[in-house]
Amino acid sequence: MDVDVKTKNVHDKLCFEDINEHVLATISLLDIMSDMEDVADMIETYVVDVAPDYKIDQIDIMADARNNKYTTVKSGTFIIDVFYKHINCYNITQLTYTITR
Repeated sequence: MDVDVKTKNVHDKLCFEDINEHVLATISLLDIMSDMEDVADMIETYVVDVAPDYKIDQIDIMADARNNKYTTVKSGTFIIDVFYKHINCYNITQLTYTITR
Protein backbone atom coordinates (compact mmCIF):
# COMPACT_ATOMS: atom_id res chain seq x y z
CA MET A 1 0.00 0.00 0.00
CA ASP A 2 1.36 3.39 -1.03
CA VAL A 3 0.39 6.63 0.70
CA ASP A 4 0.96 10.08 -0.79
CA VAL A 5 0.48 13.08 1.51
CA LYS A 6 -0.18 16.58 0.19
CA THR A 7 -0.46 19.57 2.49
CA LYS A 8 -1.89 23.05 2.16
CA ASN A 9 -1.68 25.95 4.65
CA VAL A 10 0.24 24.14 7.41
CA HIS A 11 0.84 26.78 10.10
CA ASP A 12 1.95 24.65 13.05
CA LYS A 13 4.59 22.09 12.12
CA LEU A 14 4.37 20.21 15.43
CA CYS A 15 0.60 19.94 15.10
CA PHE A 16 0.95 18.66 11.54
CA GLU A 17 3.59 16.09 12.52
CA ASP A 18 1.44 14.81 15.39
CA ILE A 19 -1.73 14.50 13.33
CA ASN A 20 0.15 13.11 10.32
CA GLU A 21 1.79 10.40 12.44
CA HIS A 22 -1.60 9.31 13.79
CA VAL A 23 -3.28 9.37 10.37
CA LEU A 24 -0.49 7.26 8.83
CA ALA A 25 -0.75 4.76 11.71
CA THR A 26 -4.51 4.59 11.21
CA ILE A 27 -4.11 4.13 7.46
CA SER A 28 -1.83 1.18 8.16
CA LEU A 29 -4.89 -0.51 9.71
CA LEU A 30 -6.80 -0.33 6.41
CA ASP A 31 -5.96 -3.91 5.51
CA ILE A 32 -7.74 -5.20 8.60
CA MET A 33 -10.59 -2.69 8.56
CA SER A 34 -13.20 -2.74 5.84
CA ASP A 35 -15.33 0.28 6.73
CA MET A 36 -13.76 3.62 5.78
CA GLU A 37 -16.20 5.46 8.03
CA ASP A 38 -14.52 3.72 10.98
CA VAL A 39 -11.14 4.96 9.78
CA ALA A 40 -12.47 8.52 9.45
CA ASP A 41 -14.03 8.27 12.92
CA MET A 42 -10.73 7.12 14.42
CA ILE A 43 -8.89 10.04 12.82
CA GLU A 44 -11.56 12.54 13.88
CA THR A 45 -11.57 11.25 17.46
CA TYR A 46 -7.82 11.78 17.68
CA VAL A 47 -7.89 15.28 16.17
CA VAL A 48 -10.73 16.29 18.52
CA ASP A 49 -8.67 14.99 21.46
CA VAL A 50 -5.58 17.04 20.54
CA ALA A 51 -7.53 20.11 19.37
CA PRO A 52 -7.25 21.98 22.71
CA ASP A 53 -3.46 21.40 22.82
CA TYR A 54 -3.00 22.89 19.35
CA LYS A 55 -5.77 25.48 19.60
CA ILE A 56 -7.85 23.96 16.81
CA ASP A 57 -11.47 25.08 16.66
CA GLN A 58 -12.77 23.60 13.39
CA ILE A 59 -12.32 20.03 12.17
CA ASP A 60 -13.64 18.08 9.20
CA ILE A 61 -12.56 14.62 8.07
CA MET A 62 -13.71 13.45 4.63
CA ALA A 63 -13.35 9.80 3.65
CA ASP A 64 -16.62 9.09 1.90
CA ALA A 65 -18.46 9.74 -1.35
CA ARG A 66 -17.78 13.49 -1.07
CA ASN A 67 -14.14 12.97 -2.06
CA ASN A 68 -14.07 9.38 -3.38
CA LYS A 69 -15.78 8.34 -6.58
CA TYR A 70 -16.97 4.75 -6.82
CA THR A 71 -14.80 4.02 -9.87
CA THR A 72 -11.69 5.43 -8.16
CA VAL A 73 -12.21 3.32 -5.04
CA LYS A 74 -12.93 0.24 -7.16
CA SER A 75 -9.60 0.77 -8.95
CA GLY A 76 -7.76 0.67 -5.60
CA THR A 77 -7.33 4.37 -4.79
CA PHE A 78 -8.86 6.01 -1.74
CA ILE A 79 -8.59 9.61 -0.50
CA ILE A 80 -8.80 10.88 3.07
CA ASP A 81 -8.97 14.66 3.54
CA VAL A 82 -8.29 16.20 6.95
CA PHE A 83 -9.24 19.86 7.38
CA TYR A 84 -8.62 21.89 10.53
CA LYS A 85 -8.43 25.55 11.48
CA HIS A 86 -6.54 27.05 14.37
CA ILE A 87 -8.16 29.66 16.61
CA ASN A 88 -7.43 33.19 15.33
CA CYS A 89 -6.20 31.87 11.98
CA TYR A 90 -7.81 32.74 8.67
CA ASN A 91 -6.56 29.76 6.70
CA ILE A 92 -7.74 26.18 6.93
CA THR A 93 -5.06 23.50 6.92
CA GLN A 94 -5.72 20.68 4.47
CA LEU A 95 -4.00 17.31 4.55
CA THR A 96 -4.83 14.99 1.66
CA TYR A 97 -3.87 11.34 1.89
CA THR A 98 -4.07 9.34 -1.33
CA ILE A 99 -3.89 5.62 -0.63
CA THR A 100 -3.20 3.25 -3.49
CA ARG A 101 -3.38 -0.49 -3.09
